[in-house]
Amino acid sequence: MLAINTVIYCYGNKVMYNAELLKLLMAEAGFSQIEEVNFGEGLLRVSDPILLG
Repeated sequence: MLAINTVIYCYGNKVMYNAELLKLLMAEAGFSQIEEVNFGEGLLRVSDPILLG
């Protein structure tokens, strides 16, 4: 994962997370309701047309 982050960082991004790591970090930060959803979907289960193009 760190090697991938190095490549991503070289293109101007700060960091890249997979779902497992992001959930862990969010839980450690105090979030209690963490749910993985598909790209472009939110809490209301409505697709965002702006994100989906």
